[in-house]
Amino acid sequence: MGSEMCNKRQLSALPYAMAADVIDLDSAQTGKRQGGAYFSIWSMTRKLAYALGLFVGTSLVVFWGFDSLADPMNTTNTQFSLLMLAITYSVIPALFKFVAMPLLWNYPLTEERVAEIQAEIELNKSKTEGAAGAV
Repeated sequence: MGSEMCNKRQLSALPYAMAADVIDLDSAQTGKRQGGAYFSIWSMTRKLAYALGLFVGTSLVVFWGFDSLADPMNTTNTQFSLLMLAITYSVIPALFKFVAMPLLWNYPLTEERVAEIQAEIELNKSKTEGAAGAV
């Protein structure tokens, strides 16, 4: 169980690291610091995705006949509804992750590219501070 928790934590840290890289890229391209806007929009989008996932997941299992109020010992749930419950909460999310994997493999912001972007940000920052000090 310990290794499963470690893997989950590693996977949950990856999007935040990627978001920071995207924010650095935006800062280098625009000269603006818009990290707060990115994270607030991302947070809203995640909450909407959780709500949609909950709605779709619970609707599917009800559609397939699962009764959450059934007595576990004398269940009225059929084998089919229990199978579909397991599929809804394991196989379907796994399929979404498998679809997302090619996007991660082709992620254009490598460690070297991010270092270049951060150096560019620092260069622009020092130019701006130098120009402000000269005035």
